[in-house]
Amino acid sequence: MMNKNTESVRGTRKFCLGRASLVMIVAVAIGDVAAHKAAAADNDDAIALLRGVENVRNKIASGQLKIFILIEHPSSPKYGSDAINLEVVFDGIKMHSTGKRRIMAKTDGSPEEQKRKSDKFVIMDQDREAFVNQGLGKWVQEEVKLIYNGETLALNRSSELVARILPKNKGRDEITFDPRILGISTYPVANVTVEDCLPYKGASLVNLADDDSRQTQLRHVRLKLPKNQVKDYWIGQGFTVAKTESHDESLKRRRVAWAEYDEKRGGPIPWRSTYETFVNEKLKNRVTITCSDVQLNIHTAPSAFDLSALNLSRGKMVIDEEAGKVRYWDGKQLVDEPLGSVERPTKEFDERTTRRRFITFIILSTVFLVLVVTWRRRFQRTATPNN
Repeated sequence: MMNKNTESVRGTRKFCLGRASLVMIVAVAIGDVAAHKAAAADNDDAIALLRGVENVRNKIASGQLKIFILIEHPSSPKYGSDAINLEVVFDGIKMHSTGKRRIMAKTDGSPEEQKRKSDKFVIMDQDREAFVNQGLGKWVQEEVKLIYNGETLALNRSSELVARILPKNKGRDEITFDPRILGISTYPVANVTVEDCLPYKGASLVNLADDDSRQTQLRHVRLKLPKNQVKDYWIGQGFTVAKTESHDESLKRRRVAWAEYDEKRGGPIPWRSTYETFVNEKLKNRVTITCSDVQLNIHTAPSAFDLSALNLSRGKMVIDEEAGKVRYWDGKQLVDEPLGSVERPTKEFDERTTRRRFITFIILSTVFLVLVVTWRRRFQRTATPNN
């Protein structure tokens, strides 16, 4: 009897334990499903935020504005800062900008002297003001005109004797960029688009980061990208991006951008944005971009993006790195030969020149005959004896 009761109790215990285990398994499964749904919801919300930013920026089809760029070099304080004034016109990916800035150039000298000056500049810890004060360099006001068509960057510098056409991968550091990427790029350069700045389609992970950003009415979106790259966005009302950060997981190189918006000063384009680059958490440089006189979605003349807008002088040499050859501006287009051999006479010019040469030949021949006749008469008078 005792054994039967014991077995009954044991059976009941096993049943209860089995049922409890089943309940736990079901609960864990439900929890996993709920967590998965929550993660999926976060992913969807994060993508929706980035798409909102993308749509707002891409609704800007064209525009023109003035841009002031201040470049500081905290890691090289003696180098000083640089200021650039830009006037920008853009239509989609096409851009035309005119920039004015002060640059330092070495004074004239032989190649050996230039090498000594370069070495001296390094020894002076790149102190440009001192370098100029010692007569080794000089300040030059440079005007740069640039045109970017989505494939190549053409530029004409007042400080250079030649103009250049660069492939877009070599024109990254020139002073032109799509204004629509301001505040969503961690460093604005020529060949970067809005889509490039929001690479959620190629990310391995897109989610809402769990931090205190909600207290500031910002949503923190994080992307994990190939090559251990991470990009963060802090997105506010109207899909404005207040802060953007990109870095690798080692944090050896980190770039941060802050943006300020004002409906009257630029609308969806930040009127002021600041970009800082850190290497091993040491600040290397800071770029502050201020926009003014912003006009968006306006008509832009197609000629603004032609080479003629570079104001090239007739006959100017153009180094075309994209085509791998030297070309020349004939006033309307690029040609492969210097203008001396390009400007061949037209048919009408040939006929006028032939006619002119024939008339000149007749006149000279007539003059020659008159001189010969006159000389013969004088000779005959001299040779005839007196009566």
